[in-house]
Amino acid sequence: MTILISDKSTKSQILDAYNEALAKLKEQKFEDRKLEKKKNDEQKIVVQAGDNSLENIVSSIGKIKIEIVNELDGLSNSLS
Repeated sequence: MTILISDKSTKSQILDAYNEALAKLKEQKFEDRKLEKKKNDEQKIVVQAGDNSLENIVSSIGKIKIEIVNELDGLSNSLS
C-alpha cells in the first residue's frame, strides 16, 4: 500500500510513509544482494567448468577407478 503525502498530511502520515519507503528500500537491497550473489556463484561455476579439460576429467576418473580397485582389494583381503 502506497501512502501519498500532501501539504495537509499529518506527522503520523508522513512518518508512516517514511517507514514504508524505508522497508521497501531494505527489501530491495536484500533482493539485489541475493541476485548479485547468485550471479557470482553462477560465474564461478562457469569458470570452474571452463578450467576442466578433457585430460583432467579422464585423469580424475582414472584416479577414482584405482582408488575403488584398491579399496575392493583391501576388503577382499580382510574377508579372506
